[in-house]
Amino acid sequence: MLDRKLIEMMYETAAKSELQGARSAAAVYRQMLEMPLGSQMTVRFQEGEDFIVTCREEGYELA
Repeated sequence: MLDRKLIEMMYETAAKSELQGARSAAAVYRQMLEMPLGSQMTVRFQEGEDFIVTCREEGYELA
């Protein structure tokens, strides 16, 4: 479980970077922060590495 504050900090750091990979990560973190409770999204950082992110009241669950 990842807490919202951690994702906010990761977003702020990645958004300041000039690296394309960091900017891509920032876009994912922003989408996570905008998710309604109970919703899910699939995230792929690399081929074959898919994660399902579920927004919970206590944070973000990764599966």
